Order: sequence, then C-alpha cells, then structure tokens
Amino acid sequence: MASIYPWPERWWTNTGRFSGNDLTVTSGTIFVPWASEAKPIASGRWKITFNYTASAQSVVDVKHNPFSKADETAQVGQYELGEFSLSAGARLTLEVTIELSDKSQPLWTPQFQIKPGQPDVTFHRIEVSEAPAAPPPAVEQDNPYDEQYVRSWAHAEGAAGTLQPISATSEAGDIAVLAYSSQWGNTQAKAPAGWSPITATTGLGGRSGYIAVRNVSSPSDTQNVVLSGAFRGGARENALLVVLKGVRSVINTGWTTTQAQAGKLTLTFSQQHGRNVDPLVDWRPEHSKIISGGHDSNASWSALLGAVTVGGGQPGPQAWAQVFLTVDGGGAGPGANPTLPDPAATEVQGLGPATISIIVDEQLHEAPVTMRSLPAGYPSIDAMVGTPGFLVAHRGGSGSWAEASLRAYTNSVAYGAGALEVSTHRTKDGIWVLVHDQNLQGVDPSAPSTPIAQMTWDEVRRYTTKGEPLMRVEEYLDAYASTHITVLDPKYSAPQWSELALLLPTDAKSKVIWKSAGDATWLADQWHAAGWRCWGYMYEQHVTNGQGRQWAPHWDYIGIPYDASATNWSIAKTFGKPVWGHICPTQGAYTQAIQKGAAGCMVSGVADVLKHSTV
Repeated sequence: MASIYPWPERWWTNTGRFSGNDLTVTSGTIFVPWASEAKPIASGRWKITFNYTASAQSVVDVKHNPFSKADETAQVGQYELGEFSLSAGARLTLEVTIELSDKSQPLWTPQFQIKPGQPDVTFHRIEVSEAPAAPPPAVEQDNPYDEQYVRSWAHAEGAAGTLQPISATSEAGDIAVLAYSSQWGNTQAKAPAGWSPITATTGLGGRSGYIAVRNVSSPSDTQNVVLSGAFRGGARENALLVVLKGVRSVINTGWTTTQAQAGKLTLTFSQQHGRNVDPLVDWRPEHSKIISGGHDSNASWSALLGAVTVGGGQPGPQAWAQVFLTVDGGGAGPGANPTLPDPAATEVQGLGPATISIIVDEQLHEAPVTMRSLPAGYPSIDAMVGTPGFLVAHRGGSGSWAEASLRAYTNSVAYGAGALEVSTHRTKDGIWVLVHDQNLQGVDPSAPSTPIAQMTWDEVRRYTTKGEPLMRVEEYLDAYASTHITVLDPKYSAPQWSELALLLPTDAKSKVIWKSAGDATWLADQWHAAGWRCWGYMYEQHVTNGQGRQWAPHWDYIGIPYDASATNWSIAKTFGKPVWGHICPTQGAYTQAIQKGAAGCMVSGVADVLKHSTV
C-alpha cells in the first residue's frame, strides 16, 4: 500500500538536511509531514516503514499530532507513540505498527525525533500506511445449556482431607450443587451443614463421594464452602461447586455406577480415575468447561466432570450422578418438560419435501417439511437505485420484529426486502455489535446505561434485543452480505469505520452503502476517498434552513422524512441527489414518500408494506 505522506516533498524538519531523497538528521532533530498533509486517522492502526543508514545504533521517537483540520493552526495536543531502536547498518528497513490511542480528532500526522544524545541517521524513505486491524480476541464459547443455566462454578482437588474451601457467585433463589468424588471407597468427606447430601461409600466399585444440594437464600451460602473433614489420607479427591440459575427445583439421585441416561435436562457428573496410559472420557457437550482434576500423561490421575445436558454418558467413568432440573415452564424431575435452548441449526440440502428431526416434549420425532429458498436481494447498488420505489429494511424491519436481530433480517428477506440497514457499534474489545443506540437500554431495559464502547462483547451478549440474541456484525455478513444490499451505519464508532470495513467481503463496494447523519460531511469525504458510496439523512429543518443544500454535494444519496411537506420535498429534490424517504412505519407512509418523489424508502414496517412472506 502506498504511503499516505509523500516523501520527501512535503516534509518539514528543524535542523535536518535534505539531499535528493535522503534526509540526514542529528541528535534532537524533529521531522514531520506538513500539517496541510494531515490525513484521516481511519482505524487508528498504522504501519511505519523506515529505510535508513546509521553508522551506529540510534533511537527514533514517534509522536501523534492530532488535527481538527489540515492546517498547522488546528493541531490539538500531542501523544507519545513510542521509541524505536535503529540498528547500525546501510540501507536497513525497520517496520513498526502503532496504534493511535486518542481518536478525538479526525486527522493526524506522525512526528519523528532522533533522541538527544543519539548518533546521526540518514533516512532514505519513510512510508506510512494503514495496518490491518488486530484480530479480535477469540470469543470463548460455552456449552449452551451451561450458559443458560449455570451462573458460576468452582473446583478443588487434592489428597483426602486437604481440599480447601471454595466459593462461587450466587444470588438468592439460585440452587447450588456440590459434587465430591474420591479415588477410594472410604472417603470421610461429608457435606457441610445446611446442605442436603446423598453420600455413597459402597456400591461404586471402590469409589465414593457425595452429591449435595442447597437452595440459596444469600450469596454468602456459596462462599468459603468447606468440602471435607479432618481425616487425611492418600486418596485423590475432587470437588465441584455449581450454582444454577433459572431452575425452579431439582431431584438429586446421588452417585451410581449406572451410565447417565439421555433425554432429560440434568446437571450430570462423572468421576473417572486412571493410569497415565488411560484416556479421559469426555462425554460432555462441546465447549463444556466444568471440571476438577484431569488427565496426567506422567502419573495416575482423577477427574470430576460436570455439565448441564440432555445427552447421556459414555463408557469409561467409574461413577455417574444426575441431578434432574425443573426450569421455568417445565415439570418436575425425571419425565419433566423443561424449556430447553434452541437446538443447533440443521442444514438441509436442496429444496422440496424433506424430513427433519425435532424434539417435542423431550422426545425425538421425524417430521415432514417443505424447503423453499429465500429470495435474493438487489444484486448491486446500481440495480437497487435503478429500481423505482426500492425498499431498505430499517434495522431489519424495526417496526415489525425485534430490531437488529437475525429473526428480523431473515423475516425481512422472506418478505422480499432487497436491502437491509444495519446500525453497529464497536465494543471496547473490538467486536462490532448490531445496536442502534449508544447503550443497550433501548432494546433491553435490564441493561446498564454504560455506553457499548465501554463494554466488552462478553458483557454485551448477556442482554438481548427485545428478547432476541444480540448479533455480531460477522453473523449478519455471513447470512446476507452476499445476497443483499447493506446500508451500514457505524453510529458512534464512526471514527473507526475503516476497521469495520476490513470485515466486509471483497465485493463490498458494489453491495454496501455507508450511512450517517447529513452533517457528517467529513465522514462522507473519507468514504468517497476510499471508493465507497454513502447516504446522508437529514430532517425537514435542514431543508428549510439551507444546511441540507450545503451538505448534499458530499453524499451520493440523501434522505428526508416521509412526512416532510410537499414544498420541502420539492426543495430537497433540487439538491441534485436521489432522495430517499425515511423512516416509513406503514404502507401509507411508504406511499406518501413515493408520491412526493422518493427514489426509494427506508422502511421500519416491512410486514405492513410488503404484506406477505414469499416462502
């Protein structure tokens, strides 16, 4: 990628000397691109490549000069980016990646200085180009049943009598389960006072332990839980404390040698003890994490595994315990009908008649279905804007379904919407989540008022969009980026839009229209400079006060409310850009905008305008 700052034509230095393309600098010399060359900060990640000659090792200091506009009078402070060592040698290359921590100003230049007391350096070229976004941290997944029903858990392991007290987070109304296992059949460990245990010291093939349950009345009930008595011995022993949420009652059946059975919602435990050559049998659903102890390839080992599941066990563990759960909306114990998380999606190849497996009342059934394909959207931006009265589903049809949810986008597609609007924010750990407002309270009243930019994805995903799971932008892109036009609004994370752009497919410039408020002309200019098209929305007062006419040249398309007066619609159409009507909640609103001359409309009431699903 070419450098954004031409070398050496538009660089300034206080004491350095240019000779052709070479700049020789001495101790304390400052050198920097002209302020008139200040460029958008974009994602804030930049690669700086130095090509230089140094007779001895030297050090260059790099700073961030922020600008409100490309003028030397518009610099707003300065920030340190780091010091970098320049090795001795001729025509060496050093590449460094820096991150602009302050993004309050839209433009920047780097500033360089050879540290005082350092040897001279001759720079043959300095290139600055945008660096790829750092990969987002891996999102840790959980067994979906654990995620829904386990508030917290803790573990302990050691020789008999040495296990330390353990603690786990709980709330009043939770149910806590304590599982204890022993390599030998004569454990002296007993459940602490206040717990209801079932203890097994015989009939487990030489193993022992207990399963104890407690209804939590105070968070202190699961703090510093004492696991075992004073007796000390050589047996390997393990313990798990699991706090259940959203569970109305449980039936504890204790330890047994009978392999765990499938078909009921249970908190299931296994204990297995083996030699270093024996494999650990992990029967749990994928992404399960609840474990005490584990396999040891160098010595004999013991493991206590746990998971909330509807599946059964596998041969290998010497003992099993199942605690049957009754959840809100379910029955009691074995034979209960709990509300289970949605099963994993099933992919069915081809169209027409088919048969799928479904769970009804916890029983597996085969059911006939007819598969139909979802309709494709507009194949390109040009095709969309060339379609009179085109329709863009606002947040997936925010007036018809839970906004910005996969259900909303899929329903809009099924109803025939050819374009979908997406509002997204960047979390503080770099995840782009589909939400319109600056915080989550507009879609989930139980959420905090904390701005999304100050929350991690793990914190955000605990909440919903009106009862539906919140989406990462990658989920949306995987589903519909290739088949539909996307109108993409980076909301309050707009300064980092180029980081978001790195997630888009390679053909995105023919299928993505960026969106923002009409006065964000600086943003429109950045998008145009990068080869994108964009839509700026405004309101009636911006048409009447003349601001809209000033903003319009920066945008490819503009928008005004569907219910703006006919006079203001006539004025807006003189701005020289196609005008979209926004935001239409009903068929009547859509018709009103089209009759006033809208090229197309942003529609929230998709089901009211398009009326029927096509599948």
